[in-house]
Amino acid sequence: MLENLIVDPEFEEKIPRLSEDEFQLLEQLILEEGRIKDPIVTWNGIIVDGHNRYRVMLKHPEIQIPFDIYEKEFPDRFAAIAWICKNQLGRRNLTPEDRKYLIGKQYEAEKQSVGAPEGNQNRSFQWYQNDTIENRRTSERIAKENNVSRSSVVRAERFAQGVDAAEEAVPGARKEILSGRVKATDKAIASIAKADPEERPQMVDLILHPPEKTKKTDEDEEESDESPPVTPLEEAEDEPDETATPILLAPTTEEDMLYEMEDALSAAIWRWNNCKSTYPEHLKSRSGQQQVKKLADEAMKFFREVKQGGLWK
Repeated sequence: MLENLIVDPEFEEKIPRLSEDEFQLLEQLILEEGRIKDPIVTWNGIIVDGHNRYRVMLKHPEIQIPFDIYEKEFPDRFAAIAWICKNQLGRRNLTPEDRKYLIGKQYEAEKQSVGAPEGNQNRSFQWYQNDTIENRRTSERIAKENNVSRSSVVRAERFAQGVDAAEEAVPGARKEILSGRVKATDKAIASIAKADPEERPQMVDLILHPPEKTKKTDEDEEESDESPPVTPLEEAEDEPDETATPILLAPTTEEDMLYEMEDALSAAIWRWNNCKSTYPEHLKSRSGQQQVKKLADEAMKFFREVKQGGLWK
């Protein structure tokens, strides 16, 4: 029965990869129990949930670990992808980047699943009409499900498309970006998908490995003071800086700023609510409650300062 299961790469890449420690813990639990409790969920024999459990079984073929299969029905593969993303959004160990990526991919897949009927010559055109009534309803529903704004859902799709473009240009980029270790704006990530394919590898490399800013020494400052002024002509004749990161230094807008703030706030609210379901026993303790109140006081103090103009004074 194990050999009948199919792994679809496009489906599997929507599943946030377990860390080595997490995988070893899952493996240990399965081996101790002697079976897999949660069924492997499939669609037409393709795994849509249970990829990590499947990996454990492949690692121990000599044991023949018992498991069950639950077959789901979807109208098409886009509906299956949307379900995978929505199902993964319920996990506790997601990074904010994971969550943003899954929301974006869910929205992208649902738009394609509810698009024009098969055989319609305008189908592909209709899929990507961002302002259609159906797409708006879809984005509003996904926003409500994830406690974010509709605009965050639309931007999450652009972010996800940028992540996929980065992975196609530089294999392994998706894992780095979604880990949260990459300190680039969502706009920078999204712009990768809009660039010409031949430009993408360099863009991804600059995002993954941004040039370090060198600190000026006292000697540098003295030398700078003694240097003659540069004329516009001389400045124009200088060699271009090959280490510059135009994608990261592109002009920003008020919308970019508000999106970054909104995204940070949504991620914070989501993580606090996630802690509520993950650590209920600690929230019941007196010391735990006191520490949480202390953190809340710090947050409230910060936002009071913001309301009083602390960010722009």
